Amino acid sequence: MIAKIGFVILVLFSCGTLFLLDYYLKQDQEENSKQLHYFVQQTRDVAKAKSTAKEKFEMQIMTDLAHCQDNAQQTYNKYISLIQRVAPNKNGKPAIPMDIQYEATSLQAYTKAECTRTYDTRMNEGI
Repeated sequence: MIAKIGFVILVLFSCGTLFLLDYYLKQDQEENSKQLHYFVQQTRDVAKAKSTAKEKFEMQIMTDLAHCQDNAQQTYNKYISLIQRVAPNKNGKPAIPMDIQYEATSLQAYTKAECTRTYDTRMNEGI
């Protein structure tokens, strides 16, 4: 009789232990699941922030490039208009010598190329 009572107590104690271990295992799994979810969410947030920052950076660089090339064109136009004012007139139109016209065009091309080089450098180096 005592052996049967001891056996029942041992079985109850074993079942209780198994249920307790199962409970702790489920809690641990839930905690791991929460941590994994938090980690995935954090990774997504970081990726989204990087993507947004990259887009803003590229837009800023494109704006700077357009502004630089715009300035080159304006400088060219101002230079040509100044030359036209002082150039001698032939048949009512200013006669700009070809070497001055070539110099103005090459200066404009160089300035635009410099803008593009700066753009490429900034894009490649992420500056």
